[in-house]
Amino acid sequence: MHQLFRCLTVVVSLVCVTSCGGREGTGLALPSAPPVRTVPASVEPTVLGDPADCPVSELQPVIHREIPIAEGVKAETRVLACRNDYAQVLLVAPDRQDVEPLPIYLHHTIDGWQIVDSGGHIDCTYPEGIPQRTVDACQALGLS
Repeated sequence: MHQLFRCLTVVVSLVCVTSCGGREGTGLALPSAPPVRTVPASVEPTVLGDPADCPVSELQPVIHREIPIAEGVKAETRVLACRNDYAQVLLVAPDRQDVEPLPIYLHHTIDGWQIVDSGGHIDCTYPEGIPQRTVDACQALGLS
């Protein structure tokens, strides 16, 4: 992972030097954070881990309590990963092309399921850009 990041840094730096007409100052520009990505609603999940450990019937009440869903939007919860008391789910509106899917990470504690983080900003391969609790979820799920 770190080799890939270093390789990408070199490529980005070379592109900047080539396209910017040379190096300004004493060092090369550092790469910026990756752009926010969205997941298309047509994604059919390949579940990592055992989905039986993350029953949708237990996850949905937490999601519906914490994530506001617009009136008239039918939301479907798809479990993408379930391991080590963590779940990665995708909240989709299959009948609405104008509603973006929402990735949600949850953690099962003694108090039940709780949302760790949600949104299109989550990229487990770029842990420097997300909160530590989300990094922990990514690692527990085997996504980083």
